[in-house]
Parts: sequence; structure tokens; C-alpha cells
Amino acid sequence: QGMRMKKVGQWILQHIFTGYLLLLKKTVTIQWQEDTQYGASQIFGFWHEDSFLMNLLLRRLSEGRDIAVIVTSDGRGDYIENIIERCNGKAIRVPDGCRSRDFLRNLIEEAGCPGKTLAAAMDGPLGPRRVPKTLGFYLAEKGKKNFIEVRAGYSRAVCLNWRWDHYRIPLPFTNIKISLKDC
Repeated sequence: QGMRMKKVGQWILQHIFTGYLLLLKKTVTIQWQEDTQYGASQIFGFWHEDSFLMNLLLRRLSEGRDIAVIVTSDGRGDYIENIIERCNGKAIRVPDGCRSRDFLRNLIEEAGCPGKTLAAAMDGPLGPRRVPKTLGFYLAEKGKKNFIEVRAGYSRAVCLNWRWDHYRIPLPFTNIKISLKDC
């Protein structure tokens, strides 16, 4: 009974997120201020607080490229994966514990594939906030790809300050400035 309720809750949350993303797609203005030219294959890094926004950006970032987003393997990853797929991306689920070693080998191979782009929260999945972890940089080095930081500035957004990441959710009719910085 408890597991079924959890699945129903995830299904509802997934549909709320998907519906809200459709509303934002129609009402938000995104201004791209690219600091660098990016090609068909690189590693994109973003702050975990911008995870919701990244779903909107995936449509643009996936144009002409095979893009996959690294996400958690826990229950939250189920609905995150579904939303990413609806936004023209693919999710790569990172396992916990001892299974992560074999997974890392496969992830390095994937990072090295020509034409493959990966995206990951630099401080995810659990922080600390705005302290970058090494995974994205490591994958860029091993895959011989550029690491591109995605920076976002919102004219209006709800900030969930009680969360470790200060998760930001853009509001309808918001202007968002996006810059890409080659690191």
C-alpha cells in the first residue's frame, strides 16, 4: 500500500512538473548570451539550484546533439528521468555504493564517444551548495571534451531557501539570461 501511494505521488508530481514546464515554454523569454561557441559534443555543468530550468534548456541544448543528463538512481530519479526524456534528453542513472565503480567506467566511455554530450549538476546530488564536485571536470578530461558551465539569471523565480541547494523555479513571464562559460 505504501509503495503504491509513493508511485501515485511521483506520477502526480511528474505531471505537475510537465504541465508547468509547458506553461513556462509558452511564457518565458530566454536570452542566450553565449561566452563560447559549443559544438556537438561537450560536458555541460549547472548548479543543482537550476535543475528545473535545465529541463527548459534541454530542448535548445539537444538541437543537433545526443545529450544525456546524469541523475540520481533513487526514487526521485524516476520522475526526473521521465521529464528529461520529454524534453529531448536521456537520463543516465548513477547507482550508489559499490556499483558506482563499474558505472564510472561506463560513464567515462560514454563521455569519450564522439557526438555525445553529457550534463550534470556540479554540486549535486546533495551538495554542499555551489561547491563543484569533480565528476563533470573528470569526464571532460577523460573524454577530451570542453567543460561548459551553464549560468542562469532570472528576473523572477521562486527560491526554496529551506532546501540545501536553494532550488529555483522560474515564474511565468520571466526573463532568463543564459550564458555558457568554457571552463
